Amino acid sequence: MAAPTDDTISPRRPFDVHRFLIEREINDKVQAPLSSAERLWEFLNDESTLSPFRFHDGLALYRGQSNGAYGVNSSLYRLAQNEIDSIATLRGSKNQVQKKLAEQVLSQVESEVLREARANGIGAAMTGLETLSLLQHHLSPTRLMDVSYSPLAALYFAIERNQWTDGRLFLFTTRKSQSLTADDMGKDLDNGLPWTGSNERIAASGWQDRVWHFPVAPLDARMWAQQGTFLAGGLFSTGGDYQQFRGVGNTTGPGRQDVLTAKEFRRVCTLAISFPRQFPGVREESRWDAYGWSISIPKEWKEPLRVLLEAAGVTKDSIYPPVDDVRRLLTRVASDEAKRALERFRATV
Repeated sequence: MAAPTDDTISPRRPFDVHRFLIEREINDKVQAPLSSAERLWEFLNDESTLSPFRFHDGLALYRGQSNGAYGVNSSLYRLAQNEIDSIATLRGSKNQVQKKLAEQVLSQVESEVLREARANGIGAAMTGLETLSLLQHHLSPTRLMDVSYSPLAALYFAIERNQWTDGRLFLFTTRKSQSLTADDMGKDLDNGLPWTGSNERIAASGWQDRVWHFPVAPLDARMWAQQGTFLAGGLFSTGGDYQQFRGVGNTTGPGRQDVLTAKEFRRVCTLAISFPRQFPGVREESRWDAYGWSISIPKEWKEPLRVLLEAAGVTKDSIYPPVDDVRRLLTRVASDEAKRALERFRATV
């Protein structure tokens, strides 16, 4: 049978991020389907049900989003997306050139954000990575993807807002070899970033198609409470061993119509994370450093899940420690104790 030509291939349908995520939801694929808020709660609290979604020697990480229609994109990429996407138009089909230039644009924007933050007194006595971590955790644009070691903390973020919209919980696994140590991150002595060439381990392994885990020590009470950590890597570009496909299961072959362009997949994720078509899909021998899955959280589940989280001690105050309220409380305690101390002193003279 002759191979299809450009004239016989049907037009590509418009890419839909939400459809891509829906096709890869694991709600109905796990042994006991996630058919209710209570069933999801049991699933997330049972280590044995989560273990298939992890490299043998890898980490399990989680991320919750209150609107399930969106992918996982870095805030920095979203700001520079139009400029990065225009590179493909300027450079035609030269994929390697596109990869290099796209990463250069993101790196230059990132460096300027870091420089401006420091010019305004943010990040004094911190490494470049620590400064970016602090900025990311407080909603400033960076390339970092914030995730949590805790599935329940991530679940909270999936249900805290948009009560009339379905949410989504992402499950990720990364190879242990891709997790930097405190010593690795401590080598950032020139106030640069580990991926700008100063880190020997990253330089030896590569950056563009890799995903790295940066276990930065908690820099404030909020990071500690949320059990937060970060993933980062070069801007995803398809090709070679790093291809993403539209279809799921065995029904769609890896033909031209099925391979996502880099621009399309970056709407799903800006990192080289594989969202497998087959279930669960972790391949220890693959070139991928990370895999991802998602769970749909229907809007009707959000309130029951909130009740379950509160019963487990996961509340707004535990996720967002009320530092200002505590400050006011402790100020009053100190003032009251000073008055009592004075009264006790007067009583002895």
